[in-house]
Amino acid sequence: MKPWQVIDRQIELLRSAGENTPLSASEVMGMIEMAEVCQVITYGDGIKFRADVHDIEKKHWDKVLGRVA
Repeated sequence: MKPWQVIDRQIELLRSAGENTPLSASEVMGMIEMAEVCQVITYGDGIKFRADVHDIEKKHWDKVLGRVA
């Protein structure tokens, strides 16, 4: 799972109560911290990939930050 997928999953969980549930800045920061914790990702073939937070595609950050209340 890539870091932005972790963030997207967190958004899904936070919004499970309602489609338009606003996200607070602290919730977004928590998601960013979680993505940082998940920097080393092991794929099924055993290859390890270190994903730096800065490597996360800009469109994913725009998607997350655009949802901040």
